Amino acid sequence: YKLAKLFETQKSWDLYLEHLNDAIKRDPKFPPAYYELFYYHFFRGNYTEAETNLNKYISNADASHANDYLYAQLCWAKKDFDCAVAKGESVVADAGITGKAKVHKLLADAYNQKGDYTNALKNIDLYFQKAEPGDVIAFDYKLKADILVKMNAAPLDIANAYKQGVDA
Repeated sequence: YKLAKLFETQKSWDLYLEHLNDAIKRDPKFPPAYYELFYYHFFRGNYTEAETNLNKYISNADASHANDYLYAQLCWAKKDFDCAVAKGESVVADAGITGKAKVHKLLADAYNQKGDYTNALKNIDLYFQKAEPGDVIAFDYKLKADILVKMNAAPLDIANAYKQGVDA
C-alpha cells in the first residue's frame, strides 16, 4: 500500500494499481486500498469499477456517515440525482448540526438537477452558513444564482449572488 502511495506521487499509475491490487491480495479486507481504487476509477469516469471498490471499502471499513457521502458523490457523478439526494439526506440526518457543509452543496446541485428548486435553495443557503470562508468558491454563488433564476427570484437577488461570486 505504501509503495502504491509512493507511485501515486510520481503519477506512475500502472505501478500504483499493481501495488494496490497486491495489497488487496495480501489482505482482502484492507479498506484503504479499496478507498484508493474507488477514487482512482471515480476520477476517470469508470463508475462501475468505482462502485465495486466503494462497496468493498464500505463492507470492510468502520461504519460512518462519510461512507454515505462517498456514495452520494458517486450517485451525483452518475447523474442519479434521486440516489444522490437519498444518500446526502442520510448524511445530514446522521451528522445533524455538525454535518459537513459540502454535503449541502452536493444536495443543492442534485435538487437543482431534479428541478426541486426550493430544496436546492435551502441547501445552498445551509452550505453558505456552514462552510468555512476559504472553502467557498465562485461556482457556489453561480449555483445559487442559477437556482434563483429558475425560481423567478427578484433580479436584485440574482445579481447579488453573481456579485458575491465575482467578489469570491
